[in-house]
Amino acid sequence: MKVESVSSETINNLLAAYISERNASARYIAFAVQADKEGFRGVGSLFRAVAHSEQVHATNHARVLRKYGAELDLSVYPFEVKTTAENLRAAINGEEDERDQVYPAYLDQAQRELCTAAQEVFDLALDAEAVHAMMFMTALDGLEDYRQRVTYYVCMDCGWVCTGVNFRHCVLCNSAKDRFERVD
Repeated sequence: MKVESVSSETINNLLAAYISERNASARYIAFAVQADKEGFRGVGSLFRAVAHSEQVHATNHARVLRKYGAELDLSVYPFEVKTTAENLRAAINGEEDERDQVYPAYLDQAQRELCTAAQEVFDLALDAEAVHAMMFMTALDGLEDYRQRVTYYVCMDCGWVCTGVNFRHCVLCNSAKDRFERVD
């Protein structure tokens, strides 16, 4: 089997995305604990679900990096946990940056190189980040409505997050419902 060639720039983009997703997952787990402490159990559920989604993205990036023989960087960078409202604002800013700047640039580079493996994982992550940003904005706008724990479902193939149980497949990658994990 022939492995397509890929530039060091795309490898570096994959590695940066991998590190970013792992760090976002760790941050969101800590933010979930804070939300639960403040009584915003629904926001805690949301942060846990999105943390799970970010780990799916990291796993997808790692798979492509391993395909090209790249070494993974397991660094976790320091972060600060603030109030739930502040944590939501920080999460929105991060997700919007990934949606508007980071992933579009990475995707553009992978497309120029015709690196389909990187294109696929960047494209799926980009779409999921847009959903994350919207979900965090909704939570911030209606914070008091998020006192009760909420059940989310996370696609284990692409990281799409949803609340409904009445779906048959993922809207982003078309994976079957049995490829989703429940997160509360």
